[in-house]
Amino acid sequence: MPAQIPDNTQLVVGSGIVVVLIASAARLFDCTLPRQDAWRFIVSGLKHRMDGSWKLFYLQISLVMLSSGMVWISTAHRAERRELLAFHQLINWSLAGFSMVLPLLSPHGLLARLTSIFLGFAPPFQRIKKACGGAKDPGNHLMNGL
Repeated sequence: MPAQIPDNTQLVVGSGIVVVLIASAARLFDCTLPRQDAWRFIVSGLKHRMDGSWKLFYLQISLVMLSSGMVWISTAHRAERRELLAFHQLINWSLAGFSMVLPLLSPHGLLARLTSIFLGFAPPFQRIKKACGGAKDPGNHLMNGL
């Protein structure tokens, strides 16, 4: 029995945009705190380094956007009743795995680390939302396998 094609692709891509906006707002908040403010100590710790963390931040943002694009492309292939190419599956699973490892490289400040974790788990959850969403009857997919 062929899999149902969910019609919530725009919601999944929109959620990727929202994730990028929230992460950008957190990063902006982290960078605009005054130097002697008590929040700076709580959020960033004793040493506030922003040298290499920008590269990681931009890499994670691009992975979230690439994951959103792959959801769109994969759904378009499936909607045309074409088989999902092995190359697409390789890209999707590589994005999911690679993005979950990147938060280990994040800076030690609280807000920077939480933002990195937030961005690191966004691509796998976009993949899960797309794979599980869209069925008309939530229990129907369980009965199809019997």
